[in-house]
Amino acid sequence: MSVQWFNAMPNAGSPLVDSSAPQAALTQSGVSGNGIAGQSSHRDAFIPRFGASGHPASVLSRPRQALNWLMRKPWEGLKQIARWVCDLASTVMMLMKWVGLLGLGLLTFFPVSSRVKSYVQGRFLFGPKHLPSPGSQKDKALRQAIRPQLFQMEDYRQELTRSGLGFHPGHDDVPLHAWYIPGKQPKGSCQPRPCIIYSHGRGSTMGEMEGMLKGFMNKGYDVLIYEYPRRQLDDIKAVEQRLFKAGLSASLYARDVLHQPIANQVIMGNSLGSSVSAQVVSALQTLGEKPKGLIMVSSFPKVQEGFLQYLNRFGLGWMLDAERIDVKLDSRQALQKNREVPVLFLQGDHDKNTPVAMAEALKACIPAENKAPRQIVKMPKTKHSLNEADYPFIVDQSDAFIQSLAVH
Repeated sequence: MSVQWFNAMPNAGSPLVDSSAPQAALTQSGVSGNGIAGQSSHRDAFIPRFGASGHPASVLSRPRQALNWLMRKPWEGLKQIARWVCDLASTVMMLMKWVGLLGLGLLTFFPVSSRVKSYVQGRFLFGPKHLPSPGSQKDKALRQAIRPQLFQMEDYRQELTRSGLGFHPGHDDVPLHAWYIPGKQPKGSCQPRPCIIYSHGRGSTMGEMEGMLKGFMNKGYDVLIYEYPRRQLDDIKAVEQRLFKAGLSASLYARDVLHQPIANQVIMGNSLGSSVSAQVVSALQTLGEKPKGLIMVSSFPKVQEGFLQYLNRFGLGWMLDAERIDVKLDSRQALQKNREVPVLFLQGDHDKNTPVAMAEALKACIPAENKAPRQIVKMPKTKHSLNEADYPFIVDQSDAFIQSLAVH
């Protein structure tokens, strides 16, 4: 049994070292009659610590060692047993964690029941757990400017059908909650600026976009930001299509109710919302409408590629069976139909989920006959999950892009 000795603070009159131990045994362990070599006091006591560095005790030997020590020194033995139990519990918890993660991956990407697969994919296409309140905004000016909106996709049944997205009664007749924030007219400007139709990402709600909403408002842009309809887990493909229908309905609502012509709208989205925005622009062109521009933040060609990029970060890309993922979110296909709408890609240079290469792949998909401006701007020190520090740069770059469209 390997034993490491270290200095302790014994109680007076109660030395922890057995005085009857032979002097030769102490000397062989590196202890002289005066204590450890280099220590001046012979009253120093020494407590064995099992499994020390250089002489690790196996998991199976620890209980036996602790019991042997318990017979000699009960209090120290109990402490040693407690340490062993804690180490064992920590090891078991770690194993359970990795087994759970592996099991989730297997359930997600390997052939399983359609119900389980639908549930896992449905966690990606989410609906809001709660609807944010304008009163939750910290900025007083923004809080007072927000005008809550409520509209139905059913009101645009004809346009949804003509766009190719379709309309399914009983599934698509759901209300959509939105905020409309009128922009402050900049000093010295007499011409109103475009209205931004914003689709947020999967991991956020419109209530968490305060910095961006305030930035656009201060620059004079009207903003309509909406929440996705609540998720249903019966048909994942229908849920995906309903995201696109919600975005198109928001654009049509801004045209018909807020009096914002399509030609004066900029369709903008982040991550999941960027794919929705690309599909909205494609649908609007099918209806014979041309929005002023498209801005895609942290975009990806297809959701399968986004999944693969994420898994490869942990060496788990081999687990992906792309053919079994029903959710497509195919921005590449949508941009291939873009014949005349200018596009701005904003991609974080520290984004490991959707790197700049994905924006470059999307840019290459735009047809050559589309002579409208298209550009990629890297967001410095920006990851995939945006925060308040990233919003000023996004607002400034979006404003510069929109202002440049007035020249063309």
